[in-house]
Amino acid sequence: MEKIDQLVNNIMQDIANKGRGQVLSLVGDDDKKITIEIKESLRPTDESENPTDYRNHVLHDQESFLAFANKYGDPKKSLVIIGKEKVVLVIDEKANDKQRGLREKITFPLEQSDDWKEWTFALNKATDHRSLLRFLSKHEHNLQTPELLQTLRTLKMTNTVNMESDVQEDGESIGIAMKTNGGEQIKKFKKTILIHMAVLDQDVLDDNLWVEVAIKLDVSLPKEANQGPMFTLTCSTIKQIYAQRVQKEAKDIRTALTDAWLVVMGDHDETARSYVRGEIVQSDN
Repeated sequence: MEKIDQLVNNIMQDIANKGRGQVLSLVGDDDKKITIEIKESLRPTDESENPTDYRNHVLHDQESFLAFANKYGDPKKSLVIIGKEKVVLVIDEKANDKQRGLREKITFPLEQSDDWKEWTFALNKATDHRSLLRFLSKHEHNLQTPELLQTLRTLKMTNTVNMESDVQEDGESIGIAMKTNGGEQIKKFKKTILIHMAVLDQDVLDDNLWVEVAIKLDVSLPKEANQGPMFTLTCSTIKQIYAQRVQKEAKDIRTALTDAWLVVMGDHDETARSYVRGEIVQSDN
């Protein structure tokens, strides 16, 4: 009889394993039929697994972020992570020592301003005079030195470079001999453009947060006659200026939240865990 019982138990366990569940009951009836009830096993958990987010808000300025942190956050159960593109507030709420609570994730994107995106996109691309004129005219509100724009406006599409003339260069400008209907003219282009703009979208309405950026202008002569010069905008400090703005944001948040809060520089990441019987498999969220 014991062998029969063991055989039945083995059969039930094999059925449960194949169904990735557990046997809850074994019931026999008068017709000598056996009913086996199987329930799917609960997924195992551990304390390092991410709880489910039940609030996942996105805020759009520092003031809102700090207000939310001070109202709902707890310095002992919260972490602020500041990265290049966003600030994340993670709040762990535990009901007691035995029961794990839920985790809140509040994101404050460090959205770049439209001007910043367009200027950085325009860097390191050779362009003709018409395209550069169109771009600078659109961003005339950023220009601290309007001389380049004024010079470009005097150029005509019919103006071409005199290939027999040398480039005239001094400390501040580059001079190129251009053929015009009225004869040859020297057009001077400033080597440096000073612009004033907001780095982050949240800075647009506060010009006290705008930064001054020095953009270098490179002028190259055409390879063939009867063509105009090409222009390239460059800036070796553009990444440094952006990093400094993010550092300022981090400093302001640290100061506002006081030393009781843990504020770190980094990137927030989550990995959702899926469990297969007998092994742990990690998958990206």
